[in-house]
Amino acid sequence: MRAPHLAAPFRVEGGRVALVEQDSKEEIRQCVLACLRTRLGSRLEASDYGIPDLTFKRQPRTPDASVYLRAVEEAEPRAALLGRADVEGLIQRVVLEQEGQG
Repeated sequence: MRAPHLAAPFRVEGGRVALVEQDSKEEIRQCVLACLRTRLGSRLEASDYGIPDLTFKRQPRTPDASVYLRAVEEAEPRAALLGRADVEGLIQRVVLEQEGQG
């Protein structure tokens, strides 16, 4: 295994911490999801990382996928390896989770 990274979400499998291989599709997916789950401005060391917080925005609250795609392209250039359809599938899932919090 190339440089191992902790799996996200953090978990223990078979008495060991779950790992993913660096630069694997699974590790890239984890990085994309981290970007999509991070509110823009919430990381002090990287204030331009993440997606806009739409909590108090007037209608429409949910922007089109281009806002999310742009954030992913800027934060995780390796996402191009996943392919646009795969990344859009991740974005669709995250948007649904945000709407459900409401």
